[in-house]
Amino acid sequence: MLSIVKVFIWKGLTTQSKSCKGKGFFRSKDQLRLELQRQNIFISTIRTRWIIRFIKPVKMREIFLFTRQIARLLQAGIPLLQILQLLEASINHTTLQEYLRKLITDLEEGFSLSEALQGNKAYFTKFHCSLIALGEKTATLGLMFDRIAVYQEKSMKLKAKIINALVYPMVVLIVAALVFIALLMGVVPQFEQFFSDVGAQLPLLTRIVIYLSKHIGFISSYCGLFLLISSSFFIFLKKKYSIVNNKIDSYYLKIPIVNKIISEIIIARITRALSTALAAGLPLIDALQLIAEISGNFVYKSAILMSSGVSRLTFNENIKSVLTFEK
Repeated sequence: MLSIVKVFIWKGLTTQSKSCKGKGFFRSKDQLRLELQRQNIFISTIRTRWIIRFIKPVKMREIFLFTRQIARLLQAGIPLLQILQLLEASINHTTLQEYLRKLITDLEEGFSLSEALQGNKAYFTKFHCSLIALGEKTATLGLMFDRIAVYQEKSMKLKAKIINALVYPMVVLIVAALVFIALLMGVVPQFEQFFSDVGAQLPLLTRIVIYLSKHIGFISSYCGLFLLISSSFFIFLKKKYSIVNNKIDSYYLKIPIVNKIISEIIIARITRALSTALAAGLPLIDALQLIAEISGNFVYKSAILMSSGVSRLTFNENIKSVLTFEK
């Protein structure tokens, strides 16, 4: 995966008045100054440069193993900072090492682990950070990491089941499309020659099929280009304007078959998260407000927030009211 990152390039002097220079990835110039002050280096100049580099994505299973290791080591009585330093030295994944390095720097600067994770939201959500903050306050951090690991493991199993359920229909659709293209390119031209020799007037549908077989390459190119442009524009609108995203979420829940699949996935996700939050000791209102973000759908998020507020309606009634309002 390609990513644009900011690199800080610096020059300075050591305590022996020797010039030195270097570069590195830091969140800000202040963090760079603090890091070099620990090394007794006085900065003379700092400049930034944007570079494009390949970043190996971190898989969900690697985050699960990372969380499980922290839970086990915390329960064994090892200090948190020492655990992160041990994991940084033992992990071979470069991206995860950089992430751990940022967490270690934040902890050394006096931030709590939950604050450090909120500042680096790459792999831990607000829900996870709230559980970790509760564990820090109640001295049960190891237990909270263990609960998060269990939640991540169940989420991976659910995702694997969904992918396995979608594999067969996707394979059928791909095979059907390939067979259709093969018929257009190989079989239809032979029938065209036969009909032209007979000299009969062909039906409109047959003429359309023959036209498609002649211009299959041209049509495929333009259709592919149209799909690429339209999907890019759609993704841009979805990310840029929240109202577009909200309308799409409500529209998905009105499609007859799709709405049932989406609803079951979201309900499984939020009930598992709610179970984890309540077992960790979070109050019900706080837990509902946290899992609203996890739902991933505007309608369910609004219904959960309404249920956690002053609304006297049930969760199902809140969903219906939001859908009615969206019309």
